[in-house]
Amino acid sequence: GALLYTDQRAFSQYSLVAFYLSTSAKGMEFVKSNRMMGNYDECTWYGVSCDENGIVIGLQMESSNLKGSIPPDIGILSNKLSYLNLSDNLLSGSLPKEIFSLTKLSSLYLSKK
Repeated sequence: GALLYTDQRAFSQYSLVAFYLSTSAKGMEFVKSNRMMGNYDECTWYGVSCDENGIVIGLQMESSNLKGSIPPDIGILSNKLSYLNLSDNLLSGSLPKEIFSLTKLSSLYLSKK
């Protein structure tokens, strides 16, 4: 059946789009080509894992040619995000303090090759 579009989902989509825009070399082109704007199922977006209720619980972006910095908007995913893999990318800058609001985060990978 159709997934319920809630405030939680809207905030998750916003956070993910901000992340992709901040770190993807192709920016908005990447977002548009992966149907990431509007009322689409973010659980089908590149690198995103969700639980059975459609809540984002993981972001697997290892070796995805990401550049730039992790935006503070990542903190919006604090409700359930338990897995974040950003290893083997070209990210720069400091970790945003909002990453520490990810209270369910049990796995964080940031290593470089």
